Amino acid sequence: MRIAWVTPYQKSSAIARFSRLVAEAFDSRGHSITLIASDRLQLTENHPPPAGTGPLHWSFFELYPAAVDAYDLVVYNIGDHYERNFGSLRLIDRYPGVCIIHDVYLVDLFLGWAGSGVQRNVAHSVVSSLYGENVANQFWNRVGQPDFFEWSVAEAPMTEWIARKALAAVAHAPFYKRRLTDGCAGPVSVVALAYDAPKTLPVVRDKTGSVRILTVGTVNKTNRVESVIRTIAASPTLRDRCEYDIVGQIETPYKIALQAQIEDLKLNRTVRLHGYIDDFELGNRFAESDIVCSLRLPALEGASASCIEAMLYGKAVLVMDTGFYSSIPSDIVLKVRPTDEIEDLRQSLEMLVLNAGKRQILSGRAKDWAELEYAPDAYVQRIEPLLEAAVGERPLFEALSQISLVLQTLRVQSEDLIVRQIGSEFQKLFCSGKPRGQDGL
Repeated sequence: MRIAWVTPYQKSSAIARFSRLVAEAFDSRGHSITLIASDRLQLTENHPPPAGTGPLHWSFFELYPAAVDAYDLVVYNIGDHYERNFGSLRLIDRYPGVCIIHDVYLVDLFLGWAGSGVQRNVAHSVVSSLYGENVANQFWNRVGQPDFFEWSVAEAPMTEWIARKALAAVAHAPFYKRRLTDGCAGPVSVVALAYDAPKTLPVVRDKTGSVRILTVGTVNKTNRVESVIRTIAASPTLRDRCEYDIVGQIETPYKIALQAQIEDLKLNRTVRLHGYIDDFELGNRFAESDIVCSLRLPALEGASASCIEAMLYGKAVLVMDTGFYSSIPSDIVLKVRPTDEIEDLRQSLEMLVLNAGKRQILSGRAKDWAELEYAPDAYVQRIEPLLEAAVGERPLFEALSQISLVLQTLRVQSEDLIVRQIGSEFQKLFCSGKPRGQDGL
């Protein structure tokens, strides 16, 4: 297959790293793949692409629309960052393709689009068509309010908005497959994320004798570092025997609040905030750690790159038993129940800090399992049937798009009865017997 692979390509993007790995695997299996950077602006710093794969910038296809005819399929990698996915939103309605949905929560992406000159009634109609008029009214009334985030996670995550645009869709864990199936008219598959860790570990710095705990990723309330800090403070075992490193981009107000918590609990020598660090330094942090806390609540990502990376490094990993993390076998990681977070954290951390043998067993299992589950070659093998099916369904999707344009010129509204009648008849004629949602296709 000849594939145009549209993806964020900023160097700090985990999706960019994933795309580079997958491009190499596609190439090794005889496919032709071109990486298309979806970032709004052309980048000066990005991942070096595999030979012969690009990247082109998304704007190339606005300048030369016929260029897309060189490909059998367009694949869009969608996350919640508006600036990084700007190009995908510009192209996807004109060039429908397969959507790999990396984040379950796409509200920030939607609000970025809605604020880019889109008329409010158009944006409102998108929300109401997905979740109903009552939810749509609440959505716009709550934007900017303190409870908007928690409310929208539960009531209007906007996952289906992108799924509706897709020829076919991919989830990276089972927990949000239903939302994709509800939105996407084509097949939906669950395919475990592809990721890697350096084959040769960095040199580990001299250890202090303490057990080192690590959290990696954007630092905010959802990754539960406050809970870990409180747990360490409340446990003499943890306070005396461990060090806790927090690595990742953090906004200044939250950094100030965390630093105040650390000082109030007298953990200045135990807990350290590092902020964003480069890949080499991050590799060092992973290599010298003993335990990695990969705790998200709510879990908004389709899969956690930092959790997978920790397993690939062979670390004992604690996860929150929700979302993507619930799909990891329970003998591979230790799971913290959201309803008993502090109690489970304390028991698990104390056990791992005191029991080096248990850490070693968990880390070995995690590494062996992750190397198979998240291998780029395995990803390509699993997704190939879906892509082939999407190529076959592309003419049907394009026909529906033409019908939609005609209905718009006739001023037919999406909620009108004729829309459902045409859709139902089209499905009977051309799509009967085709399964909508599947894991292996």
